[in-house]
Amino acid sequence: MGALTVSQEPDQNWDDLVRFWEEMDWPEGSKVGIIEGIITVSPAPGLPHNVIAARIQRRFTR
Repeated sequence: MGALTVSQEPDQNWDDLVRFWEEMDWPEGSKVGIIEGIITVSPAPGLPHNVIAARIQRRFTR
């Protein structure tokens, strides 16, 4: 699953965008940010991603 974008209304100012971002109930574990005036929501990494990341980390710490 890719990132979801929440478009900003043309007449919406920065404060409204931040308020919307703060008040929404985003999915747990997802990464939410504002990039160039657009709210982006990326899902939490899945198990295969975490397994590979752990393997790489173990190799770096050896």
